[in-house]
Amino acid sequence: MNVLDVMPGSSLGTYRVELAEVGAIPVAPQIVATGSPGELLRRRPDWIAAERRLAVSNARIGVAIAEYYPKLSLSGLIGSATSVSGGNLFSNGASQAAGMLGLRWRLFDFDRISAQIHSARGQEAEVLAAYLHATEDVENAFSALVKRGEQATVLARGHSGACEELRLRHTKKVSSA
Repeated sequence: MNVLDVMPGSSLGTYRVELAEVGAIPVAPQIVATGSPGELLRRRPDWIAAERRLAVSNARIGVAIAEYYPKLSLSGLIGSATSVSGGNLFSNGASQAAGMLGLRWRLFDFDRISAQIHSARGQEAEVLAAYLHATEDVENAFSALVKRGEQATVLARGHSGACEELRLRHTKKVSSA
């Protein structure tokens, strides 16, 4: 009883009197408008984060696979080869242009690229496990909710049956006396 007072920070004995009284079992609040399991999943922050991490992990695999292919780059430069005097700025010999084409290919590095792809796929499997774990938690919660609802119905029927039995016994004793 003291622990119940200490946890919310109340002084000792605050709830002892209130909890000592015998009363009816309070009705548990009903969970309404939970929606489908998919809707519940979309509201869970851990599932949303796991989904985003899975998308990032999948993109990393694509980046690693892209390393097998050559990369082309094109750059250019347009400028002036004259001095800073204003008279030479727009003359025929004043402008100058240059262009470059680059090629990068990790041709002799395919084993390292394969290792990076395997690593990215391993990370994706790990993230997928977390994603599926969040999905499993929601399914377990819905299953528990349904089971608890069924259990509450059975207990309510048992309670009403016991109350009826008690009432019948009481009326039987009163009528026989």
